[in-house]
Amino acid sequence: MPSQMGINLLLYVAMLITGYFGAIREIRYKKHSILHIALFIILFYLAVISRIGHAYFYSDFQHYIDYFLWDNDAYFEPGYVLVTHLIKKYLGYEPIYLVSTIFFLILIFSFAIVYNLNYQYRLFKENNKDYFNYIFIFFSIWSVYHGFSVCAEGLRPGLAITILCLGMVFALNRKWIPSLMILALATFMHTQSVIFIPGLFLLYFVDKVSKKTLYYWFAANVITGILIGMLKLFDFTILEYLFNIMDRHGDASHYEGYLSATENSFLSSQWITKQLVAFLLLFGNHSNKLYNRATILYYFGLSMAAIMSASTIFLRFEGVYIRTFLFAFFYFLLDEKFSSNKRILVLSIFIPYYGIMLVRWLGWYL
Repeated sequence: MPSQMGINLLLYVAMLITGYFGAIREIRYKKHSILHIALFIILFYLAVISRIGHAYFYSDFQHYIDYFLWDNDAYFEPGYVLVTHLIKKYLGYEPIYLVSTIFFLILIFSFAIVYNLNYQYRLFKENNKDYFNYIFIFFSIWSVYHGFSVCAEGLRPGLAITILCLGMVFALNRKWIPSLMILALATFMHTQSVIFIPGLFLLYFVDKVSKKTLYYWFAANVITGILIGMLKLFDFTILEYLFNIMDRHGDASHYEGYLSATENSFLSSQWITKQLVAFLLLFGNHSNKLYNRATILYYFGLSMAAIMSASTIFLRFEGVYIRTFLFAFFYFLLDEKFSSNKRILVLSIFIPYYGIMLVRWLGWYL
């Protein structure tokens, strides 16, 4: 009999496979079914709730449940506090009410992201007759990183980053007011969302970056990451303390725990994986401004993380910006400039490789 953690991972893998084959069908035939979408949602939900009562005592997931049961809101932002109070008032104090509500909120915002990515793609194509609502292409890559983090740990950050990702999608299309409003909402859920403000400014002043510049930027990121990572040139611990004050939380021990628990193992594999993703993004269609802007945000996040790699603050920057590669991959996989077989090959290589790196990152999770 597999352990409960093993069941949780199996459900996640089943969700990923469901999304993968749905994406292949969309790429080849521009088709998907309601039943297929329903199966993906059910597997996602089961993977999330299977964590209840079986999470390690030191995991964020368990802490959120404990705080919910203890009525301890001192650590949380007003938006998250409001959500938990409404759950207790109208549903009750059972952990499944908290987890289920957060899950369905994440799902609603995820579909809003899918809708807006598809809408922007239709505008880019300038051909409504050729328009198709791609759902599984997004969910197949979404579940690789974001879906796993939600299934494993994220309740408050999972909800906040999903809301923030919707704001990022508006920013990619240079819709600044909706983006700022959604950023504010995400910040009310998790203060870390304010880290996206520099990215907003970047997109406001930089409409597009040439492929040649991106090659130089990629090389600079790699060199900077190696040098600063080896020499520990800068210490941004003060920024971590500032975030802890904003979070009303006294220390960053949970971030230190993530680093020390997997020191000399996940950092190297994760760093290499992120650089390989950055390298792969160089070969997409940068005449698509949406793709180019998503790549810019991803590169910017890697740059900031590299500069701050001597402090745990780099984890916060990666947590916010790392998801932007999902938007780039979405447009990469939709681009009919590449054959369907080539796009399926990219999807087939990317999903298992990145998925393995995630499991290695959460080695203690197994």
